[in-house]
Amino acid sequence: MSDYRLSAKARDDLDDILAYVANHNIPSSIKLETLFHRSFLFLSEHPFAGTLKEDVVSPPIRFWPVDNY
Repeated sequence: MSDYRLSAKARDDLDDILAYVANHNIPSSIKLETLFHRSFLFLSEHPFAGTLKEDVVSPPIRFWPVDNY
């Protein structure tokens, strides 16, 4: 099993997303946090998963949507 660490900026972004959702629906924010962390774990184990976007930024990056985010 792989492990993952979030940068301070990524943690701040995640906190902002979860706080926004929690302001509207606390159970949804809890579910979303679980989905994010499951995705982080999956991506730490499968770093080439996701859709490669070559036309968005250089160098190309992979996108992995979590729910609507």
